Order: sequence, then structure tokens, then C-alpha cells
Amino acid sequence: MATIRLLFPLVVAVMITMVRSATLHYNPTVINLDRGRPKLHIGMLTSWTNADNSQGTGFPSAGAFPLAIQYANNDMDILHGYDINFEWVDTHCDINLGMAAISDWWKRGFLGVIGPGCGCTYEGRLASALNFPMIDYACDENPVSNKEFYPTFLRTIPPSIQVVDSILLTLDMYDWNQVTVVVENITKYRNVFNTMKEQFDMREEWEILHEEYYAGFDPWDPDAAEPFTDIIQRTKKTTRIYVFFGDSGDLRQFAISALDVGILNSGDYAIVGAVIDLEIRDSQDYHSLEYTLEASDYLEQINQAYEQMFKLREYTRTDDERALEAMKSVLIVTGEPVLRSQAWHIYSAIVIDNALDEPFNGTLELKTDIDMASVYIFDATTELLKALDATLQAGGDMYDGSQVVSNLFNTSYRSKAKADYQFDENGDGEKSYVLLHRIPIPVGDGGMPPGSPGMYPIGTFVRAESGHWSFNKDPDLNPVWHNRDDPPLDMPVCGFHGELCTNWGLYLGTLIPAFIIIFGGGLGYYIYRKRAYEAALDSLVWKVDWKEVQTRESETNSQGFSMKSMVLSAISVISNAEKQQIFATIGTYRGTICAIHAVHKNHIDLTRAVRTELKLMRDMRHDNICPFIGACIDRPHICILMHYCAKGSLQDIMENDDIKLDSMFLASLIADLVKGLVYLHSSEIKSHGHLKSSNCVVDNRWVLQITDYGLHEFRKGQKEDVDLGEHAKLARKLWTAPEHLREGKSMHPGGTPKGDIYSFSIILTEMYSRQEPFHENDLELADIIARVSKGEVPPYRPVLNAVNEAAPDCVLTAIRACWVEDPMERPNIIEVRTMLAPLQKGLKPNILDNMIAIMERYTNNLEELVDERTQELQKEKAKTEQLLHRMLPPSIASQLIKGISVLPETFDMVSIFFSDIVGFTALSAASTPIQVVNMLNDLYTLFDAIIANYDVYKVETIGDAYMLVSGLPIRNGDRHAGQIASTAYHLLESVKNFIVPHRPDVFLKLRIGIHSGSCVAGVVGLTMPRYCLFGDTVNTSSRMESNGLALKIHISPWCKEVLDRLGGYELEERGLVAMKGKGEIHTYWLVGQDPSYKITKVKPPPQKLSQDVLDAAAARVIPDDL
Repeated sequence: MATIRLLFPLVVAVMITMVRSATLHYNPTVINLDRGRPKLHIGMLTSWTNADNSQGTGFPSAGAFPLAIQYANNDMDILHGYDINFEWVDTHCDINLGMAAISDWWKRGFLGVIGPGCGCTYEGRLASALNFPMIDYACDENPVSNKEFYPTFLRTIPPSIQVVDSILLTLDMYDWNQVTVVVENITKYRNVFNTMKEQFDMREEWEILHEEYYAGFDPWDPDAAEPFTDIIQRTKKTTRIYVFFGDSGDLRQFAISALDVGILNSGDYAIVGAVIDLEIRDSQDYHSLEYTLEASDYLEQINQAYEQMFKLREYTRTDDERALEAMKSVLIVTGEPVLRSQAWHIYSAIVIDNALDEPFNGTLELKTDIDMASVYIFDATTELLKALDATLQAGGDMYDGSQVVSNLFNTSYRSKAKADYQFDENGDGEKSYVLLHRIPIPVGDGGMPPGSPGMYPIGTFVRAESGHWSFNKDPDLNPVWHNRDDPPLDMPVCGFHGELCTNWGLYLGTLIPAFIIIFGGGLGYYIYRKRAYEAALDSLVWKVDWKEVQTRESETNSQGFSMKSMVLSAISVISNAEKQQIFATIGTYRGTICAIHAVHKNHIDLTRAVRTELKLMRDMRHDNICPFIGACIDRPHICILMHYCAKGSLQDIMENDDIKLDSMFLASLIADLVKGLVYLHSSEIKSHGHLKSSNCVVDNRWVLQITDYGLHEFRKGQKEDVDLGEHAKLARKLWTAPEHLREGKSMHPGGTPKGDIYSFSIILTEMYSRQEPFHENDLELADIIARVSKGEVPPYRPVLNAVNEAAPDCVLTAIRACWVEDPMERPNIIEVRTMLAPLQKGLKPNILDNMIAIMERYTNNLEELVDERTQELQKEKAKTEQLLHRMLPPSIASQLIKGISVLPETFDMVSIFFSDIVGFTALSAASTPIQVVNMLNDLYTLFDAIIANYDVYKVETIGDAYMLVSGLPIRNGDRHAGQIASTAYHLLESVKNFIVPHRPDVFLKLRIGIHSGSCVAGVVGLTMPRYCLFGDTVNTSSRMESNGLALKIHISPWCKEVLDRLGGYELEERGLVAMKGKGEIHTYWLVGQDPSYKITKVKPPPQKLSQDVLDAAAARVIPDDL
């Protein structure tokens, strides 16, 4: 849109150029009416003849234009008191001629133009640019609906794309979502299709297919090859509903072709046609028709009008009966018919007479009937004149095109065709469309017996004020679907290829053989699995040869497990074996680290039960079940090898105060334990039997795994561990369920799932109290176990004081539910998981995410510490660099920071400044050291603020001596002398206002010397390095200062030469002065400078002085030399 706006002036300029070139050929025909009234003029453009003098589209319809002018001149309600005259131009469809006429009429004060009737975009754009009203009667271009570029353009002919809303409403009404659109390959119908496709693309359930046929097909030529059969053959298997955009004759032939292909006989297909152009033919064109359209019965008139349109009863063609039969499956969206009443015949005769008479002078041989173009011309002329009259009556300006056409937007009018039309918000003519269907008439009238078939409108499409279209169905006329009771579907129930339905016959024919194959295969697979299972039992894949095991003795868990080792191990930065705990005898088997659990038996009988257990252990695979590696049955090394978890047991972690466990960490461990129990209880092992915190181990990823499960037959009959003390034996029973305590040695080694649930509740109390079970119960272990097994009421359980403070409500609820006395009342592990679901809200859905989240908690502290140290380092680095920049010139300091060696450098010409304070020795003697330091600090702070605004570098200060240089380390041409001189002049002025804090009555007298010459500069020293200057120029500058006078700037002749070249400095000759090593030289005083050289923006830092000091300074007497 922005591009169009930018091109608009260019387009108008091109139009004007075309108009100028065409004006030479412009030849209007003028018709004047002179009744002694004021005259108003309008023009009409039409294509009366083509460029080759053949009949144009405007003949004879243009005859309606003078008829409309005549009616207006005789109408007392339209422009009363004015004579309306007109001119017309035969454009021959030439754009240049049309635009030449528009330009000429506008310049001559015409009030508007009707036309151009042949194209409209350029002419409408020019008229809009000239603010000239234009109403067209034949334009079907889409761009002119854009009122941003065509504000004064309207048209009485409805654009073709208006039919799309009625087509879509028809499809929606019958739930037709999948259609094939057949389009005549001309611009008008392609525009209609593209508009429809845009609407289809906005709804996911709609699907549109597209077919085109060539525009040169003549349906009335019996020798013409029709293109529709091939289209229907290609698409009939993938569509049921066709939408046709083409001429009425083409639609007729498409329906006949569909009938010939055979798709219409079943009633499963339907055609929706759109007839955009209403053709009004005089009855003399149909010589076989013995009736006229003035019959009293309206429905009969309608039927006859539409049958004429589709030539259904010519009785001259062999396909008439086939056309009548095919139309039973066709719905047609078209405009309301124009019925040829007596008034219509009179109107038609006048239009034709006007076309034959002045000013058109047509010939009768060309054409003898009129079409809807005459109606649109008449309506366009009448509506333009009405708009001019409305503007006049409102006191408006009839020459303001925008004001005139504003009277027409969104207005209705009664057309010459005796139908209601309106202009929409875009100035486009708009008519009502009807839905035609060939149905039997319900009642007989006008000579038609009941049930007579005909083309009848079963409803009308109406546009509401909101802009939405609706369908008003005629209650007396209902569609009659061919060979069916309801509308056809847009897709077969089973889909086009049967993909939506089940073919049971096919399935049964396939299922029975398949069942035999599957049953036979399943039986074979069962036999194979049975043999494979037996082979696995006999394979001894679990067996470990002790010779392949390398052992290492266990270490006590007191050996270091620091936060550092935990974090570093968790994030896999280092592996510090010395700082990890080892909780059992560990070894390495075939490269895998494993925990070795001794079985105190002399030998193992490999019964089927034992081998089944070992195979089952090998098959256990879960993230929260510690993997079984194998078993060794070689005496005396009978043992079980499990995967080694380096973080140790849950019990050890709980007792390690160095490990900080937050709520998320505990929730993750509990979730792992629950998932492990869910898997264990659903496996063939069924339960653990000895679940406690010591056989819940944690690996390097901080994932909890259950170990010491299963192998009950393997362990059966083992001796008690003689190294295990009585206290340790009793402590093991603190997790045992009361029913199992009462069973004693008769307890099944594998326990029960409900016994594991009890043990789980005791583990929960450990995790949230971080103490051993029953730690708050003031009893001996034997007494605690006795009271638990006794089954007291209420049952004896751990005190939950510490747990109540740390655990959320869901955990407390789970603990109390899991340790109830009756095992049958305890929840199963699935129910426990549901009870603890609130704990999982902060956890990630997989183990890796949880591990990362936990590790982040322990790495955050380290990261924060590193960030803090890094920031401190950056601050110190910045301070160091800042200090270095204060000690050395910035360019030199930057080289040192980058590690570049700074070599001494010779400078051909620089200017050096020296100053001291006259009488400083006496003043220092009368002052304390602190007072001297404070005075110099205030003075040099003032000096430093001033020199920051000049291209100078402070070399050093020694006592009251102040040394500056300009021209190094960055050379600045001759500017060095001027910069030093201006700085000296500025410093001398500022010192006159300086107040000595402890001697406010004293004026400081500055003595300055300046000299220009060459020198060498470089960095000297490693400790406290200094940027020093060397050479005779330095000595001469110092002597210029020492041989100067107070409050004077002493200049050497060499410096004077440079200042003279610069200009702007006032020097006063001093005379010859004896200089050590130089003899007598001619020197000068700097007494002034160009005022523009002084930098006035410098604001000296204020001195912090008491009011008494300020008062004393104000009272001091200014010496004469100041």
C-alpha cells in the first residue's frame, strides 16, 4: 500500500501526459437544450464502435443515456429550474480518448461523467485526481473498489466478486466443505475464484480444488470440442460438489457433460453454478416461443425467463431433454430476473430508437435488442443527477466531486429493471441474488398444472446493514434432490477410497489366515522363549570368577566428605577419590567398580530356585534400583556384587552435617525412593523385606537407588556375622514392621510390600529429622523394639517433634498412614506416591533435569563467590589503571598495560613550563608542615583542574615547583607553545584569587618560565616508574623560571618565535638576561593573549574555608604589583 501511495503522483503525471497527447483527436458530440434556464452539463463515454469500426459494446444500450437526461429535464424533483445538457464521446475503447474527454469536460465545468464503459482504472484514477464524479455502467475491475485511490468513482453494475458471498453461503448451508471449482480462463471469473479461495483458506475444514477451461469454447457450436468431460473424468473420484464459474451456456454444457459421464444419475453429485451476467433478449430472438412474459402468474414468468437464459426449451437442439434432466442436479446463484412487462417493451423500444436517432445515428442491421447495460446506464445517469440535486438542495458545491458522490454511498435505489439496487460503502452497485433449482411447482397457476418442473428461485440472498449475507428461503419452494431425499455429501461416508470405513468381509478373509499364522507363531515363540529361558538359567552369565575381582579394604566413613568434594564430584570437574566415602568392601570387576557383599555360607547349591533368582536379578533394570553385577560362589569368597554408589548410603548422608539438604533435595530423594519401590513391588521379587536407610544408596548423580534386595534363596542358611555387635543387631530392627518383629525368625526373608511401607515411613522420619529412628524416645533399643512388636494402643512410634517442624503436611500424613498397626490399613506404594504428589511440584519430569537442578544449588554458592572475587579484581584493576594514567601520559600507560616496552623517544620541538612560589621558604618556616601540605594540596588541585582543559602534561611537582610540558608524547605541531602560554596565563590569573587557608592575609606570587626546544622523554625505573624529560631544553626552562620575576611569565626567544607564528599573544621585551651556560640572551614577558584563547568553562574547585578565613581574605590589602 505504501508503494501505491508513492507511485500515485507518477501515475497521475503519466495520465496527464497521455491526455495532452490525445486531446488532438478528441471529437465530442454536443446536445444542447435551451429553454432559457441555467445550463448544467454532464458527459458520457462509451465504446459505440471499435477501432476497426465494428459494433462496440455501447450499441444500442447508450440510447438509455439521453432517455435518462430527458426524464430528468421533465422531472420537477430533479434539478428543477435547470436545463441538463450532455456530450458524448465514442472512445473506441481507447484509454487516451477517454482521459482527454474527462480532462476537457472538467476544465469546461462539467458536473460529472457517465462511463467509460470499456475499462475504467485509468479513467477513474484521473477523475478522482481531478475530484470529478464518475459513475460507470460496465466496469468489473477490482481495484476501483478502493476508495483511497478512487474516491469519486462509483458503478451501477455489481462487480463479479459479489457473487462469492452467496456461493459460500450456499456451500455452508448444505455443509459442503470440499469442492472442485471449474473456472473459465478469463479475468472476470479468475477474480471471482481468487476471492473465493481467499475465504476458503481462512477455514481449516474447507478444501478447494481448481480446474480451468479455455475461454474460446462456444457451447452453441455443435462442432466445438467441449472441455468438460475430461475435467469431470479427472476429478470425479476426489470430489462430489462442483462449483462452476462461467457463462450460462457453458454451465448448461457442463451439466450435460456431467450427465453423460454418469455422475448425476445416482444423486451423489451436485453442481453449484454462478451466473453473473443477466442477459435480456427480446422475444423475437426465440421464434419458437409462443408465450410472452406478460402472463399473470409470476412463477411461470420466472421459469420462462430462466429457461430462456439457459436455452432449455428451444426445440431446435437434440440436447434439450438432456439439459432439462441435468438441471435437476444444479443449483444456480444469479441475479433476480428482469421480466419483460409492457413497460419494459416500451422502454426497450425507446432506447433502440434513441440509438438510431441523433446523436448516435446507429444502423438497425447491427443489433436489435438491449441488455442490462442500458439499465445500468440509465441508473448511473439518474443517480448522478439525484446526487447533484441533493448537493444543491443542501447548499453544497456541485463542482466538488467528493461532496457530490458522498450522497450515494450506502444508499438504495429502484432500478429501471424494476429491482432494488444499492451502492455499498465502496460505491459498488449491489443487487440481490437468488438460488435457482429445477423443481416441480407445488401448486398449479397460470395454466401450469401442479408438479410441472421449472427453474424456480427457492430463496433470496440478502445483505444486512451489518454487511453479512443471509438466505431468505421461500417457504413454498423446497429443493428436490435428484434420486435422494437429502442433499448429497461432499465426501462419501467411507471416504473417496474407503479409508474411513471398515471392510469386514475383507478383514474376515484376512483375519482368519492371520490368526492361524499368529497363533502358530505365538506357539513357536512360546516354545522358543521357554527354551531360551531354560538356557539362560543354565548359562551362568551371573557367575563371577573371583580371580577377576580386585578388592580394596573398606575405609571408615569418618574420612573427609567435604562440601568441596561433593560439589566438584557432582559437576564432574574433578574426581577426588581421597575425599569420597567408601561404605563397603569395594572392588573392580572387569573394569566396573562394585560393592562386595559377603555371604557367610560354606557353599551354594545351584538349585532351580537359586538360578531363577540370579536370572531375575540380572533382569532388574531401573534408574532407582541398584544394578546387580553378579555373584561369586567360589569358596571362601562367596559374595554378591552390586554396582558401587560413591556417595554412600542415605543414612550416612543424613548424618553428615556438611551436606545441606533443602526441601527440593529431600523431595528428589523421596521421589527416587518411591519410584524404586513402585518398580520393586511390581516385579517378581514383590518386596524388599529389609528396607532401611542404610540400603538406600546414592550415586554420583545424586540419584537414590535401592540395594540389598532379592536373592533370598541364595542367602538362605547363611551364618550370622560374628563381627556384628548386639547393639548393631538391635538397631537393624528399628525399620522392621511390627508384624514381622512378632514373626521373629519365621519371617519370610523377602518380607511383604506392606512391611516395606512401614519401613518407608521410618525412613521419612530420618530424612526430615536428620537423626536415627526413635532418637527422641528415651528408651533402650531392646525396649523400643519390644514396645513396637507388642502392638500397643495407640501403637508405639517415633516422636515427631523435629519432623513436625521440617516436613510439609503431605509427608506427615503419609508417615502416619504408613505406620499404622494393621498392615491391611496401610496404603500401597501407588497410593503413597499419590499422597506425596505435592512434593513433586518443584521437580523436573526426568532424572537428569532433577540432578542438574540439585547440582545448581551447590554450584550457585561457588559461582557467587567467583563473581564477587571477579568484580573485586575488576575494580582493583580499574584503580590500578587509573593510578597508572595519573602517573604517566595515557598513551604511555596504555602501552605498559598491553605489555609493550616503552623506549626513549626524541622530540624535535616541545614547550616546557616551570613555576615556583616567591617567598615560599619564608612562608613554610612560619607554618607547620600540615599547613604547608594543605596549602599545596589546595593550590595544585586548582592547577590540575585548569590544565585538564589544555593539551599539556604535568611532569612532576617538587615542593612549590610545578612542571608542565606540551608537544609530547603526542606531537601537536606548533600548538605546544600556545598551549603552554595559555595555561601559564590562566594559572597566573587564578593564583591571584587563591586564599592561603592558614594565612588569608597573604597573596601567593607565582613565578613562571617557559622555553621551547628539543628533548628526550622516557619511562625511568621499575618501582614508582616516572615519565622523565632530559636535555638542555629542560635546564633552560628551569633557568627561565629562576631568572624571572614574581607574577610574571618569562619567555625565551625560541618560544617567542613559535608564539609569533601562532599569533594572538602579546609579548613585552625584557632585554638581555645572563643565563648560566647560555651567556646573555634576549628574553620577553608574556603580558596578554587573545581573549578567545582563554577557556572560560573551567570552574575551579571551591576551597573549604571557614567564614573567619573568608572574612580575613576579603579584608586583605592588594599589593601594587598585583
